[in-house]
Amino acid sequence: MPKWRGLFNRNKNWLGFNEIFGLSFLYKIVILSEFIMIAKASLDSAVEESPLG
Repeated sequence: MPKWRGLFNRNKNWLGFNEIFGLSFLYKIVILSEFIMIAKASLDSAVEESPLG
């Protein structure tokens, strides 16, 4: 049980529940939006290169 609780606390901290208005929460939002942009760009290029078009 201690392992599970530690994992939960780590996830809670990563999600920013303890610091919703903190800088690290905004930093995570930026990282996620950048990741989504990169994923979308790679997906679009893969679709363009596909013979099915």
